[in-house]
Amino acid sequence: SVKGVAKHLEVTIASKCSFGKGQGILDAQHAEVAACLRGLEQQKRDWEHEEQNMEATLQRKEQEARERVQALEDRLVQRDFEVQRRMALSVKEVEALVAKEREKAVQRQQELDEREALLDKRDKEVNRLLREVQAYEKQHQGD
Repeated sequence: SVKGVAKHLEVTIASKCSFGKGQGILDAQHAEVAACLRGLEQQKRDWEHEEQNMEATLQRKEQEARERVQALEDRLVQRDFEVQRRMALSVKEVEALVAKEREKAVQRQQELDEREALLDKRDKEVNRLLREVQAYEKQHQGD
């Protein structure tokens, strides 16, 4: 962790410095480590904020998609009711209408599946970025 890196650097530097002359060097290095820690903490907060924004956006888009599907389903129900009212239509005409509505339903489902795939892709990207940060932190622990 970042705090572990800072502690390790502090102990290493302290062991190499004598207590009079080296204290200024130790203080400067300690300040440098503290600045790096602040930078990493800021970067972490930025990423968390970005992740929250992405989550909110994804939830909003998912809700919008659900609302569109509900509206389409409502229209489909209304159309079905109209079909039932108009018994004058031949069976073939009704079958063609139902097939058309099924195609539309399949298309809507495909759109939902595509959106879900995009959400999964974004989640994977966020996880990849987090792994990169962790790897970076791990790699620079001894610096």
